[in-house]
Amino acid sequence: MNEAKQMHDALLNALLPIIPRTVYQDSRRLNTLAWAIVGLYLTHSVRLGAWAEVLEGRAQDAASRVRRFARLSASSCSLSTTVV
Repeated sequence: MNEAKQMHDALLNALLPIIPRTVYQDSRRLNTLAWAIVGLYLTHSVRLGAWAEVLEGRAQDAASRVRRFARLSASSCSLSTTVV
C-alpha cells in the first residue's frame, strides 16, 4: 500500500465519525473529499490535475479524475450551507 492510499484510509476513518451522514449523503462524496485533501497535501498545489495524479481508482483517464474533483467542489457549495 503506498503513502497516498494509507493517508486516504486514515483520513477517511477520521472523517467518518466527525461529519454526519446527512451532510455528505453518499459515502463516495466523503471518499472524494479525502482524496482531495490527500492530493492537496502531497502535491502542495490547488490544481485539480495535480490531485488527480495522486488519486487511486478505476478511472484510467486523468480527465475523469479531474471531473470527479470538479463535481465535488461544485457540490460543496450546497454541503457547506448544510454544515453551518
